[in-house]
Amino acid sequence: MNHLLNTGYIAWTCLLLLIACHHKKTPIHDQEINQELKKVLAHYKASGETDKLKAAHFLIDHMKGLGGHEIQLFDAEGSPVTLELTSFKNEKELKRTIDSLNIFYKLNFIEDAKTITSEGLIRQIEQAFQAWEQSPFSGIINFESFCEYLLPYRVDREPIEDWRSHVRQKYHWLYDSIAQRQQSLRETINMINDHLQSWFSFGKAHYKPDRTLSISDLELCKKGDCEAMTNLALFTMRALGIAVMKDFTPAWATANGGHCWNAVYLESGELCSFQGSESNLLSERPHSFFPFDNEGNLVSDIGYRKSGKVYRYTYSVQQNTLAEISGDKEHIPYFFKKNNRFIDVTHEYMPVKDISLKLDSNRENKNYAYICVFNNGQWKPIHWSRISKNRKVVFENMGKDIVYLIAYYQHGRSFPLSRPFFVSLEGDLRWLSPDSTRLQDLTIKKRSLDIFFDLPKFRIHPGNNYKLYGWLDDRWGLLTRKTATADSLVFRSVPTGGLCQLRLE
Repeated sequence: MNHLLNTGYIAWTCLLLLIACHHKKTPIHDQEINQELKKVLAHYKASGETDKLKAAHFLIDHMKGLGGHEIQLFDAEGSPVTLELTSFKNEKELKRTIDSLNIFYKLNFIEDAKTITSEGLIRQIEQAFQAWEQSPFSGIINFESFCEYLLPYRVDREPIEDWRSHVRQKYHWLYDSIAQRQQSLRETINMINDHLQSWFSFGKAHYKPDRTLSISDLELCKKGDCEAMTNLALFTMRALGIAVMKDFTPAWATANGGHCWNAVYLESGELCSFQGSESNLLSERPHSFFPFDNEGNLVSDIGYRKSGKVYRYTYSVQQNTLAEISGDKEHIPYFFKKNNRFIDVTHEYMPVKDISLKLDSNRENKNYAYICVFNNGQWKPIHWSRISKNRKVVFENMGKDIVYLIAYYQHGRSFPLSRPFFVSLEGDLRWLSPDSTRLQDLTIKKRSLDIFFDLPKFRIHPGNNYKLYGWLDDRWGLLTRKTATADSLVFRSVPTGGLCQLRLE
C-alpha cells in the first residue's frame, strides 16, 4: 500500500481524539523542575541506582515542551457534554449522535513537565529497565540507545497511559514466548507483528484523527494510517523489551505524501525496517520501502518510491536541528520549525552524496536554503543548508537517482534559487534545462527519468486528455496537450534536456 503520512484517514470513532502541537523543546533547567520531578530524582539518589538516576535525568532534561491535549466537549450553548466513545457500536452511530447533539470541542495542551506524577514516571522507568534486563536481546543495545528508544514514557504525542503494564498483561503469552523460545530478533519481531496484523489494519475513513492515538485509542479504532500502525508496534515491542525505532521521510521524491515506519538493529548490527502492523522484516531486502538490495544496488522492479532524506525520531532534543539553531522562525518550513527531535539516517538506507553548490544569487538575502523534491504538485523542502557569504550551500547525505531543486522559503511557499537537477546513482549531477534549439519526439509509456506524473499509478488510458508541462525558468509552463489513443503518448517537437510534468486534464 502507498500509505501517505499526510493523507491517511481513520475511523469516525477517532474524530474526537486530539492533535498535539510541537513547541520548541529545550532541556529543562534545575529551577524549572517541579516537585513531582524532584521526587523522582530524590528517589533514585536515595536508592543508589546510578543507571536509573541517569535515566531519570535524561527523561526530565528533555521533557520540556512534550505533552498532549485533553478535549473539552460542549454544546451550542457552551454547556459541557460527556460522551463515552466505547459505548457506540461503530463510527456511523457516533457520527449520528454528534450531529444530532450539535457537539463542539476545543483542545487544551497538557504539558508533561507540569502534570506528570512522580509515581507514574518512576513506574515507567522501573518497567523499562525490567523489560530491557529480562529481554533475551538486551545486549544488542547500549545504555544510550536504551534511553532514546526503549526508556521513553511516550512514543509520540499521545495521551499518557500506563501502556507498558497494559501490553505486558494483555500479551503475557507473547512475553513468555519470547523468553522461552530460542529465536532470532527478526523472528521475534515478525511473530509479534503477525499478531498485530491479525486485528489492526490500514484504514481510510472520512475524518482524520485530531491527535496522536494512545494504545487504548488504537485498540478501539482497530485501524489507522501509517503513523498509527508504526506507533502500535512501538508500544507493543518496547513494552516487551525490544528497542524499535520510528523512521520517516517527510516527502517522497517519486510519489505524493510522506511516510513513517519502524526500524530495528538486528544482532549483527544491521539496520532493518518494516511497517508495524502490516509487513514483516524481509531476509532478502533490509528496507522494503526502497528499491535497493542488501548491497545498495538499485533494483528497478521493487517499486517506484524513492526518498532523498530519511530521518529518525528521538526522545532527546537535537541541538543541530534548524528549530534549535535558527532565530528566524517566521520563514522556516513548518516541518523544520516544529521538529527538533530527529536525526538524519539517510546513509543507512541508501547510497548518498553531499551536494555542494554555489547559488547564482541570493536575491532575498536569506540565511538558509532548502533542497526540495517535487511532491503533490509542489517543491517540498526535505533538508536545509546555511548560505555562506559567497552563496555556497552544502546538503549532506542526499539520496541518489532523484531530481532536486534548491529554494528559499517565505510566507509558506518555496521559491526557486536554482534550476532543477538530477543526481544519478553514480553521484553525477546533471542540470535540467530545456533546449529549444534541439527538439525531440517524446514517447511516454511509463515512468521516465525526467518526467513527473499527476496520474494514478502512472497509467495512461485511451480517451483521456493530457497536458505536458515543462519547467521554464522558475515555474511550470504548458508545452502541449494531447488525447491518448493507446496506453502511451507521443508528443512531437519537445525541447530536450528539460524537466516535464504530465497532468490529466
